[in-house]
Amino acid sequence: MQRTPRGAHPRLRVETALQRWGWAPPVIVIVLAAAASIHWMRMTSERAALDQLQQRLSRPVPVGDVAIAQSDPTRQRIAQVQAVLPPVSAANALVGELFELAQREGLQLERSTFQHGIEDAGPRWLHVSLTLPVQGPYPAVRGFIESVLRKHPNVALNHLSVKRETSAHEQAHVVLGFGAWFASEAGPAPEAQP
Repeated sequence: MQRTPRGAHPRLRVETALQRWGWAPPVIVIVLAAAASIHWMRMTSERAALDQLQQRLSRPVPVGDVAIAQSDPTRQRIAQVQAVLPPVSAANALVGELFELAQREGLQLERSTFQHGIEDAGPRWLHVSLTLPVQGPYPAVRGFIESVLRKHPNVALNHLSVKRETSAHEQAHVVLGFGAWFASEAGPAPEAQP
């Protein structure tokens, strides 16, 4: 009997292996290879997007006439925040706009308080704290808060206190505490309006 040389019949070897072990091992190998190639493609595309973002963020941010060095990431982040904040001259306009928005929502404003301060540590930012006690239906108060936060990204809701006479009573007594940040070297206080 004549023996066939090794590798002469690869098809016969494959059929013999499939009869011994079944189809599960080759299918698993194919699925793992496909998963690894998909993972590699996604990883390289995400890596490229991350590299682009890092390049964009590593560029120096100009502040006035001086560009911040790439070696100082803290100053660069401060400059990015400073570029987004409105100037201190917008503080008075913000206060007036809050009153207009409250009236537009049908809320009754009570006596409001305003405090301001300039942050001494690091950059000089003007922080204005506004306490607005209002009366009105809860949906109107919620609409007022939403419109303020959507329109002014430099404003944050720091405090919210809601009180009703009874659960059936439609009018709510709400105390809102807002905080607003403005870019400033030094700034005047916003004028309080009744």
